[in-house]
Amino acid sequence: MLLPFLAGFALLIIFGLPLLPKVSILRAPFDPPEFMFASAWYYLPKSADILFQQTLAARLILTAANAGYRLRQIMIGMALAFDGFTPTYVIRFTCAATLFGALLPYLYLQAHHGFRWAYALHS
Repeated sequence: MLLPFLAGFALLIIFGLPLLPKVSILRAPFDPPEFMFASAWYYLPKSADILFQQTLAARLILTAANAGYRLRQIMIGMALAFDGFTPTYVIRFTCAATLFGALLPYLYLQAHHGFRWAYALHS
């Protein structure tokens, strides 16, 4: 069931992203992240990278659940594990990573098709 989902992302990246307007250097924030100026082809391997990350996160969460940790403990542990530490993205990246780390265990253990939801949110 995951292959049609991945194929949809690939089609969006190959055919949809090139249709979007280019990012204006004049309107970009000071010290913009590199992905703002990446070509559409950057996002195809990035999607595979995100799938790999989600697979690792799923294994970590499921292993913790099988070891007997409660959902709340896993959520707190994942939030702390994904708290971010780079100085240039401290506020934005740390908040997003903490929220996503806390949400992942719920998606994997409680939500229907949680892996697909997590992958879509991360993409």
